[in-house]
Amino acid sequence: MSGSSVIDWHRLNLQSPAAARRFLENHELNLDVPGDRTFIEHVKKDAVSYLRRHFKFAIPKPVEAAGIEELMLLASSSGHRQLCACTILKTVQIINHMAGRVRAGQVEPMPVDDGAAAQNEAQRLYVMQREILDALQAS
Repeated sequence: MSGSSVIDWHRLNLQSPAAARRFLENHELNLDVPGDRTFIEHVKKDAVSYLRRHFKFAIPKPVEAAGIEELMLLASSSGHRQLCACTILKTVQIINHMAGRVRAGQVEPMPVDDGAAAQNEAQRLYVMQREILDALQAS
């Protein structure tokens, strides 16, 4: 880790499902706790829905159906599915961060759909991911 925002990372570097679980546990999410797994899957579903609604982002069915550990391993690979997995995880990070600020009372609740900041950040991510994909296709 370089100290930069996870949103600016181009890919994860996880080698195993155990490494993905440790990463999540460092963020106080334990997939053996049903509520934690339900929470992360719900946020992932919201992220996929958001990307499709606002950007018509095409997500392959296997990527959409992947559990969080598998999604993190896909984000550690290369190619189109890696790009999709990273975009989903970055959107999950944004949604989770916004929800945490609401829970902490730092901001008023607002739907992600109406959040200009989330819209701008997601647009920036989409452009960045598109540039990476174009570079991969050119090489």
